[in-house]
Amino acid sequence: DGPGDAAPDPGNPLRDFGWASITAGGALTAGGLVGTIIWASTVNTLNANVEAGACSVDPMTESVTSSVPECLDQQSRYRLAGTLAVAGYAAGAVFLGTGIGLVLGESANADGPSQTAFACGPFAEGGLVCGGAF
Repeated sequence: DGPGDAAPDPGNPLRDFGWASITAGGALTAGGLVGTIIWASTVNTLNANVEAGACSVDPMTESVTSSVPECLDQQSRYRLAGTLAVAGYAAGAVFLGTGIGLVLGESANADGPSQTAFACGPFAEGGLVCGGAF
């Protein structure tokens, strides 16, 4: 090793985790969008079947009654797609927020030591509150 040879920069693990989190958040959000598209398509098909008299939907419970198996399959698909859409958007937001916080936080701390913290604790009436500093 000569005097001009420097050890390779190992990178910043928090920044790397931030970028990985942003990537995962983007993928999960895209999954939420796919769930929304499937949900909307199923709603349109189910509404067409209701208008044709093939099935009926209770507006309060969203329960489908029909002797046609296709209507019951559409109800199942409607519920699954809606759940996947909400879960995809929620998880995507968490991962995107975490990743952005880590990447921006590490950019702000590039000249000094890295200080990142995250904690959760009890909140009034059995709740839970979480917070972080980047």
